Amino acid sequence: MNLDAVDMETKEVHAYGAGLESISAVIGLQRFTNLRSLSLHGNHISVIEGLDGLHHLENLNLSSNRIRKVEGISHLSKLKVLDLSSNFIEEIQGFGGLTSLVRLVLAHNHIEKLRGLAIQDGPGYVN
Repeated sequence: MNLDAVDMETKEVHAYGAGLESISAVIGLQRFTNLRSLSLHGNHISVIEGLDGLHHLENLNLSSNRIRKVEGISHLSKLKVLDLSSNFIEEIQGFGGLTSLVRLVLAHNHIEKLRGLAIQDGPGYVN
């Protein structure tokens, strides 16, 4: 079996409640070059990193983790759905470059003021 072909065909990866401390703990994630959906709900991830090679990613679920700051996703220009609910995010920032984003879920965070979305220029935003 050609594992490189399997990696290129993989479109979805889910690791719910796997105890992951980081996104890079998903072994071989960078090899899934055609990945469309990544769900790491319910882990212990505190920093968004390790997504550099996932240029086709359309759906990212990092809900119920320990994320405090949105960073490391500005290059995901094909991302349509981003779920960051139930984290520790205090400010709406770090979403620049997400021009395809149509759904952003930030429920159950520590956000007090809705500032920072006006800079978006995707299909679901109005300046």
